[in-house]
Amino acid sequence: MEYYCEEDFENKDFRDKKLMKGEYEACRFVNCNFQDQHLSGYLFTECEFIECDFSNMRWKGSKIQDAYFSACKMLGLRFEELSDFNLSFQAVDCRLDHSSFLNTNLSHCSFKDCSFKEADFTEANLSKVSLLNCDFQNARFEHCDLSSSIWTDSHNIHIDPRLNQIKGASFPKSQLGGLLAVFGIKVED
Repeated sequence: MEYYCEEDFENKDFRDKKLMKGEYEACRFVNCNFQDQHLSGYLFTECEFIECDFSNMRWKGSKIQDAYFSACKMLGLRFEELSDFNLSFQAVDCRLDHSSFLNTNLSHCSFKDCSFKEADFTEANLSKVSLLNCDFQNARFEHCDLSSSIWTDSHNIHIDPRLNQIKGASFPKSQLGGLLAVFGIKVED
């Protein structure tokens, strides 16, 4: 397996020439297209991904540790395919719509200004995760651990407290209706 350290990859379309399989440490990817690629068994440690397109990419068994994603398009990704060993990343201003986090441990991740429209978080672990100013329109939460998670300024939150662990979670007051709707309770201003 190839090893790459502190290398920059800019304006690369990996649909034309596939990214070499290997271990990438402290590398920077700017405006790269990974769309529809199969990157199974790769390791990305302390890498930055800026304005990249990962839509419908497959990454079975790949490892992501201490990575940073900014303004990336990550539509339809299956995060459950990733190795959960030390899975940790930060996503800022990313579109994760239609992605699946089925049974994924996200407890060492954080999200800010991200879109999760129609994402599936079934059985995901989001304990202690920061989800700041994120859009959860039609996102699915079933049997999730949301304990001590922080949802500051996030919106379109609809979570059934009977089906999820939410003890210690912090939700915006404006989103209480989305937590109480299953009980037929309406929250008024």
